[in-house]
Amino acid sequence: MAHWQNWSGRLSSKPDQLAFIYTEEQAGAVAKAASQAAKSVRAVGSGHSHKELVVDGDIIVDLQALSGVISVDQTSVWVGGGSKIHTLGPALARHGLALPNQGDIDQQSISGATATGTHGTGATLQNLSSRVVGARIALANGEIVTCSKTENAELWQASRLHLGAFGLITALQLDCVPAYRLQEQSWKLPLGELLADLDSYVANNRHCEFFWYPRTDSANLKVINITDDNARYPLGGEGERC
Repeated sequence: MAHWQNWSGRLSSKPDQLAFIYTEEQAGAVAKAASQAAKSVRAVGSGHSHKELVVDGDIIVDLQALSGVISVDQTSVWVGGGSKIHTLGPALARHGLALPNQGDIDQQSISGATATGTHGTGATLQNLSSRVVGARIALANGEIVTCSKTENAELWQASRLHLGAFGLITALQLDCVPAYRLQEQSWKLPLGELLADLDSYVANNRHCEFFWYPRTDSANLKVINITDDNARYPLGGEGERC
């Protein structure tokens, strides 16, 4: 019997089948066969969810082979649903584009991250799901459909944060922004001082978060802002976070 567990090992499952998907047609065939057999299908992503989104699946599918940039226009890009977020930064930078926001963990698949509403810090920034302007989905009848604001609009809205409810996401179209560089700064300070000025830190930085260590009176504050400094790394090179 197949076995699956999430990244922490706290959630696990023994599905009837663990299927590795390599083409959209295969995704449609698996979805249709499962529907005809009255079995549930769950996409595994990178297993970073803390909730039981996968463990109840009769069939678990892995879409990691459906990855990479498919096509690019001036402001958006189609990517495979199994693409890991950490691969998208360099790939998009080669086209002068970037995601406007992402979480501080970048190992998730882009379809899993949008499905669960993954977000980053920043009071003015939205989550990854907000950047989905198109999707290709393998439905339970085996059909591969494309949806967007102007095509199958209701399905598009639902697919932006779908928790795996509508089918297997084989590809996503993401609204991007011009490529940019980020600079991270962090420092240690008394917890009381940080909390007193927290609203100001959030308002005056693109990204802001802090880490408090229990049984201490101190915390580490981290802020990240756009920078024009390009002396050290080229866009998409080592050390870039955009």
